[in-house]
Amino acid sequence: MATCTIFFNVLTFTIVSSLSLEGLGFDDNYFVSSVAIHGTRTFLALPRSVCFNTKKSNPTLVEISKAGDRYFYTPGIFDNARQKVLGHQQWGECDHLQDVISIDMQPQMMTKLWILDKGNKKCPPKVVSFTLIYNTFSESTELSGISGRSLNIIEIDHSEYKDGSRAYIGYAGENKLIVLSLNNLKWWKIRLIQPTNPVEVIKVDYLAKSKTDSKLYITSKTGNEVYAMNTRDVKNLGDIKKGNQKVNVTYEGDKLGRSTGIETDYKAGLNYYMISDYVILRWIIGSPMKAEYHSVLAQSYDRLPYVSGLFTGPQRGLWAIVNPGSPDMCNQTGLPKVQRRFVKILKFNAIYKDLEIDDQYIL
Repeated sequence: MATCTIFFNVLTFTIVSSLSLEGLGFDDNYFVSSVAIHGTRTFLALPRSVCFNTKKSNPTLVEISKAGDRYFYTPGIFDNARQKVLGHQQWGECDHLQDVISIDMQPQMMTKLWILDKGNKKCPPKVVSFTLIYNTFSESTELSGISGRSLNIIEIDHSEYKDGSRAYIGYAGENKLIVLSLNNLKWWKIRLIQPTNPVEVIKVDYLAKSKTDSKLYITSKTGNEVYAMNTRDVKNLGDIKKGNQKVNVTYEGDKLGRSTGIETDYKAGLNYYMISDYVILRWIIGSPMKAEYHSVLAQSYDRLPYVSGLFTGPQRGLWAIVNPGSPDMCNQTGLPKVQRRFVKILKFNAIYKDLEIDDQYIL
């Protein structure tokens, strides 16, 4: 499908200074790949394999603080929770965090942060949990035999299955998806099949679980195709007799251009950032993936030079993670100075149960 160029009168942005991590040794061009929030606690993934973050002495997972409408990082010896996180990130120590690429929150009685660590040449990739109430790393499972370079996203499915809640892990380039039981930390691979074209290559770079039904949406960095998998079709590990399970996916259509991370919302929309036009788009799920079924939410090179991902934040709002450039732009000069690292794109109106474009950005 041909790429559609979109022009839009940009919303009025409120200027807020960028989130500085200078106290941790980062310069202004640090790269954030993923964000997870629970209440007043906010965590950032800063992958060491991205060239903006190559100093191995810098942490790969950071918790930041909130005061009023501002988020900031201030080193403090009395901040016990953050010191525990920072103290578990020694490069080359395989039981420590090495290269965090994606994080997601599992709200429950004892809320957990789930962490996808790509590992390195010495250390295998793994999934680790951090229990917020105790501020401790509580569980860990190695992804043995998996190349860390192929891992890029972890997406929590809060539905209950026979084996409890699950996480899905992007396993790009091989038509495969990793399924992890969060109850017993056992994991298995499933093979994705598009029935009308069984030989089609399905790259799993980005995932987004629907907030209104049981579908998981899948797309790639290099292609425009969007697929949907019914998570109820994934068998429990104990029910798989032999070999990798095959699960059918449905081809939903093509995005309007290459994108970064996708995110669903509470009104059956699929949102993505189209790289070529610095624009965040919303597609109405279930309708044809044509321009007339898309809404332009925000567009600006100055404010949105590169959005690495979208996430659902407090009060069900949609947020964008803003970086100065893509991970392959490290040697380029003249990168823009990011004015806000996190931009609120949509807010959820609890009275009318609807989504509204929000031009009052508070991070």
